[in-house]
Amino acid sequence: GSTVRFPDNTFDAVVANAALYHVKGKWRQCKVLTYMLLPMLRPGGCGWIGWHGHCAESSPRASRDFWHRCFGGVPDVSFLIFDEELLFGSTEYNISGWKNCPRAYSILFCKRPCSSDPKDSQRCSPSSLFCSNCGRTAL
Repeated sequence: GSTVRFPDNTFDAVVANAALYHVKGKWRQCKVLTYMLLPMLRPGGCGWIGWHGHCAESSPRASRDFWHRCFGGVPDVSFLIFDEELLFGSTEYNISGWKNCPRAYSILFCKRPCSSDPKDSQRCSPSSLFCSNCGRTAL
């Protein structure tokens, strides 16, 4: 389906391979990550979206730089875009040999273990080792 419905703060991890490129348009892809998947992560949770940015139909294809704009206004999130072939030594379908095909990349994004906002109910304790209300150890 095109929507994912789980309560906020449900999962420690979200993993998807070769899925995001089925969402047409880079801003829709951004919304899937920032408005659907990120809220489902518990504080300190991470998501991995693999095999993205390749030759398959995903018009317009989101460049690696696009994700800086996508996540730029989202508070309490860290992200990393990395070349799959450089990290894993290969990509799905070994697309590096395809002519005129951009290299596949993965998106790793993590929700901060706790908020730095003093008004937030899950704000960081003075020692920054745990969230005051979520009972989880920070990474």
